[in-house]
Amino acid sequence: MKKRLLALLTLCFVLGGTCGCDLASILGGKNSADDASSITSDADELKFENLLDAQAEKTLAVGQTVSYTVNKELGDRNYMKVEFTSDVNLYGEFIYCDLADTSKVVSECFFLEAGETEFKQFLDAYRPNGIGLFEKRLQSVTLQNVGESAGAVTLKGVSVSDRDIPEGQGELFLEKNSLKVGIDLALGGSITYVSRTDYAGQTVDEILDKDGNVKYGIDMKSEAGAELLSSEVNLVAIYDPGRQIQQSYYAEVGGTDDKATGANGYQRGWCYTDSSEGDWWSYNPVQAGDCADNPSQLIDYEITDNQIYVKARPMDWGKGWKDAWAGKYEKKAAELGGIDKLGLVKGGVTTKSYVENWYAIKGGALYVDNQFIDWNGFTDMENVTARNNEIPAFFPTHTLHTFVTYTGMGPWGGDEVGLFRSKNPQKGASQQLCGTENWFAWVNEQDFGMGLYVPNIDYYAYSKIAPSAHKDATLNAGARTCPMVMDPYLLQNKPLPESNYTSCYVFNACYTAPVVAWTMQEYKTMKYQYVLAVDYLTVMRSKFYDVHDSGEITNETLDAWRK
Repeated sequence: MKKRLLALLTLCFVLGGTCGCDLASILGGKNSADDASSITSDADELKFENLLDAQAEKTLAVGQTVSYTVNKELGDRNYMKVEFTSDVNLYGEFIYCDLADTSKVVSECFFLEAGETEFKQFLDAYRPNGIGLFEKRLQSVTLQNVGESAGAVTLKGVSVSDRDIPEGQGELFLEKNSLKVGIDLALGGSITYVSRTDYAGQTVDEILDKDGNVKYGIDMKSEAGAELLSSEVNLVAIYDPGRQIQQSYYAEVGGTDDKATGANGYQRGWCYTDSSEGDWWSYNPVQAGDCADNPSQLIDYEITDNQIYVKARPMDWGKGWKDAWAGKYEKKAAELGGIDKLGLVKGGVTTKSYVENWYAIKGGALYVDNQFIDWNGFTDMENVTARNNEIPAFFPTHTLHTFVTYTGMGPWGGDEVGLFRSKNPQKGASQQLCGTENWFAWVNEQDFGMGLYVPNIDYYAYSKIAPSAHKDATLNAGARTCPMVMDPYLLQNKPLPESNYTSCYVFNACYTAPVVAWTMQEYKTMKYQYVLAVDYLTVMRSKFYDVHDSGEITNETLDAWRK
């Protein structure tokens, strides 16, 4: 498979600073890194070859499908564009075959939302668990009305471009005002890197102290007896695709943790994430990947003025087969009467859903817009039990050891008495509490750390995973053996750990989910926003006050799925 954008270990989107490379020259633009506001992605200069001309308008009844014959060679081109108008939501399929073996036919599904006019996507040829890893001929395109009434549909054109995903699908970086954020295309556009490149001229360090504890903070290398591990410290835990800072959703379909019924048109998989004995995992689209380390499918991305946009199809967390768990699988399979009864798939299951993110740095903080839509067509959803959802899933490194939020009765007045701190949440269980100022943070002993402002949520669930900071603790020395490092595809072009104790790669981590309880609604978009900051607690809180006072982010859109 050809790749046009080779050459780099990373792509850097430079916003008001330097980041080691000139994105404009990489992507074929004419602007220098000093003119960051006009830097755009290769998507702006794409040339598409028309594959299918405009078709006559059709009125489709509910559930009716129409097929359009194309029969054109794509070769190694994989970036598709569909132009259309529609009164109803449409389930679509690109049907293509291998040029070298026309008996090898692939049907790759997509979703078109009513009222939209253009859809673009990369065909699934860029990941180890993907499909279509060959030169191909597009045989046909089908569209099905999945709306609630008949609707007029016009297919105005289908075309293809030779746009490619960068070799390695690595991280895109935003950097401004000493905040650096990495967005990983290979992991669904999730946040895989956050750091402060300096603080008032001082470095932000990760060290081993004289007692062998792993610590993070401002100018920590000056501490007596300190061994410097890194002065480019990633604050996001990236041990496997289940960490990161990412969108993650749940629907209580297909039965319960104890029993898989196949209800709602969903078959659960037997998963060991929560228990060494396993359980039937609910439907769980996860932006970065699944429990077996299968990465999600990148659909589209664009780099525009001061912003990175990514669209992906998440993996179903509990449906991936993992060879390392073969012994456990055999035990449960014997009980159920066969391996096939476990509901697991080698390569995992790419969900019929889309996650989208818009990332931008403003005022020294990261602003993130999140969007999700599910198009499985699950049935009887009005009778499904509401399920807690992560808005978003947030995994900082374990060196940020203290959870802080405000739980007092006088929010937004600067009250210090109502600040809640927890350094040792109960091991193995999430604690729950309400933050009355809509923010939380994880900080170190200097009160320096990373926090989120997320309004209109129900409560925070927070915990620690294998809580320890000592280098000799179990799993705390696993940087070089974590799944992210052991699988070259997951690691992509991230740097190998500088130390076996590098916090972002070890199993130990902190966790918070701003929680909203709801029932997932099919074909209905969910949107929300949050703001991320890295600073001293008092400064973070002040930034979040400013956002609150501005009224810019309210997250009233979260009410769309609330009953």
